[in-house]
Amino acid sequence: MQELFYFSFADVMARIEYHRDANALRYATHRTLTLQERLLIEQHLLASFARKTEYFQRAPALFIYLGTEEEPARRLKDFHARRELQKFDDEAITASVGKLIAQALEQYYCERIGDVLLEARRAFAGKSAGDSLQQRKRRKAELQKLIDAYNHYTARTISLAGIVPAELQPCFDLPQVDSEEQPDGMLTNPWRNPALHT
Repeated sequence: MQELFYFSFADVMARIEYHRDANALRYATHRTLTLQERLLIEQHLLASFARKTEYFQRAPALFIYLGTEEEPARRLKDFHARRELQKFDDEAITASVGKLIAQALEQYYCERIGDVLLEARRAFAGKSAGDSLQQRKRRKAELQKLIDAYNHYTARTISLAGIVPAELQPCFDLPQVDSEEQPDGMLTNPWRNPALHT
């Protein structure tokens, strides 16, 4: 019966085996141990592995340190390689999930911003009497929260004045832009080219 043990406190791989006929526990490590490491490792091996055997039930019992071996060294390299691969996989998965969440949130906030602009357009088209100052301020506050959230979850930065068309600015209690060009380069509709209409 034999097992491998990894001791993270010292980065040590140990191979232990039990020989029933001799009632002996023998172990080897991938590198030479300090006295403190050897005491801790032997306590652990006796407390865990030896209890699975007849080691404590029969006499005499031998506990032998064989020194260093190649097999634990190979197993330690494999163990470290698997851990690095797992770490890389975890980082890649985390990055991928983060990207998907950011894309979903960007789409969600973009749709919500569009919903608020459509609500304002309906109110503007219907010239609804119920479109009070309170409703305009509520709509403006809601749109600002959505814009802030959109900016937080995306690499882009948009502003309230930059996304609200000039004709809808009164619906958000914004000062109306007089020029044909709005902030952030957005053009009002219909845009007229003065060279074409002379």
